[in-house]
Amino acid sequence: MGEVLELLHRYPEAAQKFEAAKAAFDAIDDRLGAAQCTHSMGDVLRMLNRYDEAAQKLEEAKATFDSIGNRLAAAHCTLSTADVLRNLNRHEDAAQKCEEARATFETLGYRRGAAQCTLRLGDGLGMLNRYDEAAHKYEEAKAIFDTIGDRHGAAQCTHRMGDMLGKLNRYDEAAQKYEEAKAMFEKMGDPRGAALCTLSTGDVLQMLNRYKDAAQTYEEAKATFDTIGNRRGAAQCMQGMGDVLRMLNRYEDASQKYQEAKVTFNRLGFRLGAAQCTQRMGVVLGMLNRYDEAAQTYEEAKVTFETIGDQRGAAQCTLSTADALRMLNRYDDAAQKCKEAKATFDTFGDQLGAAQCTQKMGDVLREQNCYEEAAHKYEEAMAMFDGVGYRLGVAQCMRGMGNMRRLLGEYDAALEKLGNAKATFEAIGAPYGVASCCKFLAFILMDEHRNAGAMVMLHQAIGRFSEINLISEVVDCRALLDEMNAANASPEVDIVSSSPSPGMAVSTE
Repeated sequence: MGEVLELLHRYPEAAQKFEAAKAAFDAIDDRLGAAQCTHSMGDVLRMLNRYDEAAQKLEEAKATFDSIGNRLAAAHCTLSTADVLRNLNRHEDAAQKCEEARATFETLGYRRGAAQCTLRLGDGLGMLNRYDEAAHKYEEAKAIFDTIGDRHGAAQCTHRMGDMLGKLNRYDEAAQKYEEAKAMFEKMGDPRGAALCTLSTGDVLQMLNRYKDAAQTYEEAKATFDTIGNRRGAAQCMQGMGDVLRMLNRYEDASQKYQEAKVTFNRLGFRLGAAQCTQRMGVVLGMLNRYDEAAQTYEEAKVTFETIGDQRGAAQCTLSTADALRMLNRYDDAAQKCKEAKATFDTFGDQLGAAQCTQKMGDVLREQNCYEEAAHKYEEAMAMFDGVGYRLGVAQCMRGMGNMRRLLGEYDAALEKLGNAKATFEAIGAPYGVASCCKFLAFILMDEHRNAGAMVMLHQAIGRFSEINLISEVVDCRALLDEMNAANASPEVDIVSSSPSPGMAVSTE
């Protein structure tokens, strides 16, 4: 019964069943049965984000298995312990446990276990933003699963390959992998696996700015999760719908979806999901310029992440708090938060997170008119982004440097940086980035009295802003066009661009 409840993500109930079963096995001195229940309790506690307790249970189970000579079961405990360590961002320790378990599985000739260890090593590399290496591990694991006829393992690897391709901004290829994995799950009669692939496809469609398609895909996945009684999956779909609504600037509707998902996560005892919803509510408040409330909401989410031992989530909240403080012109506090977040990311080797912190430090310095220091931070962040293959971050840094050169009146350098940033945004399919570059390029061309070129850029900006439903930006660009048309009709009128501070632009990238 405990296994069934665990599959349904009803973890608190599952834990109770495993406790009761263990007591029954203890009563008849069945050490094997008791150890198996202890192992299951460890897995359930991990899913409840109670990582220290989970690790303790797994060590307890492994000790029993070792004492009765069950090396296979002991290796499974080691692999589960690796999962706990990975959740705690202790990636080197997790990798060591995976290798230890894999060695035992290979000695025993248990190839499926060895493949599972290889898959987990891929998971760890993915969390370190080493996406190419992770994809290679998934390919390696899939080859083993295919050889032994484990279709479920092969489908899981295919799904995860899609995840890595998405991280590398190769969205079309990611979608193809998800469809491939979904077909595999459906063929073996696994509706949950198929629904998870549908959910991931929704995420990819959202990244491609195909919001209507993404919403429909989330609805499709949710219907399947509802049918099979998987409330956690259904809540994840609601969270995805909230993301779509947020990107469409339907902020009240987005908040409602996040709140709905958060309630479900809390009922299931899934604090990680609840914290993620709170974090997203902070994003919505920021988009509404309610920065004080946004900062408070990020702090609330951060506390939950810290409570469950998710230091990466906590650091992300700290960085988001820095953004809110910057928008409140509390630059010293914002800089301190950036440094605090970066220190955390550095602790567990998250180069992408550290790069984002460095970029945000550049934003703070730019708004304090410390342009040379800001340029140095952008250059540093750009090199870090380039090192992990994160082209969006590279483009954002180029845009930031281009804007600084514009503010300094160094128009040739600004045109080059913004032009390069625009090209990169176009290549990776980031319409907000393209639109913002077009708008800033228009400001430069207006200042140089090259109105024909400026009008071309504004028309392009309007088109891209319209794609992502940023109506306020569309209105601003059209107002500038109207001014330019009026100036053309009256040559004595001179237009001077009066762009807002680059950091004040609302980003939907």
